[in-house]
Amino acid sequence: MKKEKQDFARQTIFKLVIATIILTTLILTKHFFVQKQISNQMNISNIMNEAGRQRMLSQKITKDILYIKDDSISRAFYLSDLDKSLLEMKSIHQRLQIINQEEAFVQLSREAVDVKYSKVDEHFKDFYDAATQIAKDYESQKTLESSNMKPELLTAVKRCELLYVEHMDDLVNQYDRLAKRETEQFLRNNSNLFISIIVVIVMLSLFIYYPIFRNFKKLTMDIDESNDNLIKMLHLMRGYIFLVNKHGDIILSNKDAEDVIQSNKSRKKNIARDIHFLELNILENFENCSLENRLIDVETIIEDKNKELRTVLLSIVSGNYDHEKAFLVSLFDITERKNTELTLKRIAIKDELTGLYNRHFLDQIIDEEINRSERYEVPLSAFLLDLDYFKAVNDKYGHPTGDSVLKLTAEIIQNQMRMSDYSIRIGGEEFLVILPNTSLAGAFDAAEKVRKAIENTPHPVIGTFTASFGVGERIQGETYQNLYSRIDGALYQAKENGRNQSVEAKLVGGEYSGIYIRWNKNWNSNNETIDEQHRKLFYLVSRLIEESHKTFDKENTINQIDEIIKHIQEHFHDEEKILHKIGFSELSNHQKLHGQLLKRTAEIKNLVSIDRISSIKAFTIIFDEVIIGHLLNEDTKFFSFFHNET
Repeated sequence: MKKEKQDFARQTIFKLVIATIILTTLILTKHFFVQKQISNQMNISNIMNEAGRQRMLSQKITKDILYIKDDSISRAFYLSDLDKSLLEMKSIHQRLQIINQEEAFVQLSREAVDVKYSKVDEHFKDFYDAATQIAKDYESQKTLESSNMKPELLTAVKRCELLYVEHMDDLVNQYDRLAKRETEQFLRNNSNLFISIIVVIVMLSLFIYYPIFRNFKKLTMDIDESNDNLIKMLHLMRGYIFLVNKHGDIILSNKDAEDVIQSNKSRKKNIARDIHFLELNILENFENCSLENRLIDVETIIEDKNKELRTVLLSIVSGNYDHEKAFLVSLFDITERKNTELTLKRIAIKDELTGLYNRHFLDQIIDEEINRSERYEVPLSAFLLDLDYFKAVNDKYGHPTGDSVLKLTAEIIQNQMRMSDYSIRIGGEEFLVILPNTSLAGAFDAAEKVRKAIENTPHPVIGTFTASFGVGERIQGETYQNLYSRIDGALYQAKENGRNQSVEAKLVGGEYSGIYIRWNKNWNSNNETIDEQHRKLFYLVSRLIEESHKTFDKENTINQIDEIIKHIQEHFHDEEKILHKIGFSELSNHQKLHGQLLKRTAEIKNLVSIDRISSIKAFTIIFDEVIIGHLLNEDTKFFSFFHNET
């Protein structure tokens, strides 16, 4: 549609330019002919005037010759006047000669004019010569009387004057005929041009102006129809839609918008004043939108006319309306969707049976809690509990009874823990509690409090039941996976020691925890080469962690890290070859991660060399991030390829 309008505009401009050029050309042509005719008429008028002047001068010269007296005063006067008249007559004759040779209109009848002009020129010379001779004779004889004038000269003057005037009149008549012919030609040309202009105007009207007018009328009607349809669509659209000016005054709004406008009908509505935005200044957003031309899906809260809060998505598009800056504002109500999302979120992070948090929630908060512990240097502890002999409960009493035991356990945990603690059902009969700002001693006391509450709260069907606990405090720089491994090891120790007790995760060398390391069969990829290398690295680094608390030799530690790097490089090389062979789609990204891990190991080596970290911490970081962290987070992505092979 936009392209069609642009084409129409270009065609219209082209047609108007052509029409203007044609009309301008005709008008200028007509003006040229008029000016030419005026010039010719002025020239003819000049010729008539000059000819009349010559006629008058010839008569005056004759009169001066006849009236010359013998007395010196009279003779001097007439002689002077005669000389002046002769000079003027000669000058006019020369101008007439130039006009006869150069004027364009004379060319229309050149031969006839030349014949007549030659007669005028001949008699002018005779008359002029005779009159000049008489003047010379008077000047040479001081006492010559007019009666003594040579009669042949006087006769020649009179005769030449009559012939000159006669032929001059004949030449003037010829000029007059030329002027009439020129005027007639002009009138014909002027009429033809006038008719041509009328015809051209009619043609332009039929083929240019009228089609343009018709198209403009159609375009205007289409625009009006589009505006009407736009307004209808605006009223039918869902959500709160407003068209406002740059001051926020509402120009148009749809029916739904009435639900959120809080204003008196008698005054002009303004979106900033009559809609209650709780979290933003709408006029400031207009300024931001003017820079970016649009603002899309900004979530905010408004209050409707019933004082109820609604969550909406604000979108603003800037443009022009009625030659002024305007904004189309859309407020899409997502209150129900947000409520549904909150409900789904609660379902997503809560265990359906017990109402405690689930693993998904744990994944969301654990990194944040660890970062907070690191940033503010506050303790972070956790304990893991597992119900004793729970399988026997399910076997003897059935799963419904077992479920009620789990619910009772969750209720006991919630009653004993603080609001700031996170109680999480890991799966089955296993529960995890994260305790922010809590030391190992505090976590142990909390675990004992829960353990005793469980022991002292009999179930109505199975009676007394117990649980075993593993308790640990996170060490600086320790990952969640390692913390969990330690408290899981402590829980295992509690089970081994007879159950219904809490066991602390041990510290190695008084600084780092004694990691209860067990290779988990779920870590096997089912590829013999990869699994063998994983286990080798696992046991190599874990052994170094256990041994490093006994002594610290920086040079020896650096050599051991170099040996680990060598093993890691060999493993990454072999693993990438195997993954390429099986067509692992994420191989490129996996290779990048390998490069990052090698770089991280080199950084750890450098920190040891400048005495920034100890050997045990260096080995622990390598174990947590490079081996366990990478194995559990990234390597497990390709395990299914090898499991399918079997």
